[in-house]
Amino acid sequence: MAFSFIRGTQAKYTTGADLTFSVNATGGDLLVVCLARDASSTTSTVTFNGDALIVADTRGVVNDRRSEIWYLASPDQTTGNVVVTPASTGDDFRAFAGVFSGVDTADPLDVTNGSTTDAQNYTDSVTPTNNNALLVNVQKHEHTNAPTLPAGQLDLDGTDTTIDEGTWNTGASYKILTGGAGSPQAMGFNNGGSDTKAHSVVAFNVSAGGTETAA
Repeated sequence: MAFSFIRGTQAKYTTGADLTFSVNATGGDLLVVCLARDASSTTSTVTFNGDALIVADTRGVVNDRRSEIWYLASPDQTTGNVVVTPASTGDDFRAFAGVFSGVDTADPLDVTNGSTTDAQNYTDSVTPTNNNALLVNVQKHEHTNAPTLPAGQLDLDGTDTTIDEGTWNTGASYKILTGGAGSPQAMGFNNGGSDTKAHSVVAFNVSAGGTETAA
């Protein structure tokens, strides 16, 4: 079966020991949580309904910029809490969550990439091993204006996941490929000006019957 986007949501952390928000994972076999953090430290844990997510990619630099993508295959079929516990408290971050169906639950993660260099409009590419992959990306950018998405990328929360946070901005998106095995696939953001950023991109494998391995 091919990938399908089921639903998404987002929430913002400002204070406290962790960020807790509700996600309905019913009908999905992959939960992806993207973090755009105004902090250089890493996240300690991310859980859904008490089950630990796995970190797929994290990029960070000094001066409070970090992007992270976490995932859980075969999440409990329920509405439960996502709990994000940062390594250090007091640094704002935005969390985006997307629920998908169609992942290879035995081997969900394919390849990752990202960057931390200064940029305005930019992309980072991944080269999926198999056709019909799901691509997900997230950024934390120091420019004040909310970014826009390049053609073909869709908001991870299903509404608008490019957000002006005041003195910085965040965004998360996804793309479901047709074909694409063995070819670089670009994901990025268009920002209002050049500034420092952290950007992560991940490719997930589609389930058996929905993919064809590159020769």
